[in-house]
Amino acid sequence: MPGIEKVDESFCKVLLIEFLKQTDVPPRKIGSRLGTRLSDDFLARTELCKADTAFELAIVSKRFFEEYFNYSPKVIGERVFMEDFFVNDNKTLELLAGLLEILLGFSSTGVVSIAVLEQKVFEITIITDS
Repeated sequence: MPGIEKVDESFCKVLLIEFLKQTDVPPRKIGSRLGTRLSDDFLARTELCKADTAFELAIVSKRFFEEYFNYSPKVIGERVFMEDFFVNDNKTLELLAGLLEILLGFSSTGVVSIAVLEQKVFEITIITDS
């Protein structure tokens, strides 16, 4: 984005690692708070329509990572693969899952659940009322 400098990647890594080491707040809760803050900005920039399927939400999450992290995860079905994305430990994945749950909740026609599967894989589910 013109006029806006991105924060250095190595600085972000160190900041994230140190922050997660020093806090007792569950990482998913931290991610939820970040997601709440970033959702309006992201949705205003991208002008996305509400998604009806988990696959559409996976594409939204891909766009989010491209926009904010300059990283393009692989999407297969309702799964988002973060293969070469920096992850220090499971706390980092839980933080990102919390962020995505809130962000995608604003982007969805239903309630969204994010599961952290094997290392660096998120599975997106839309929970519907039966």
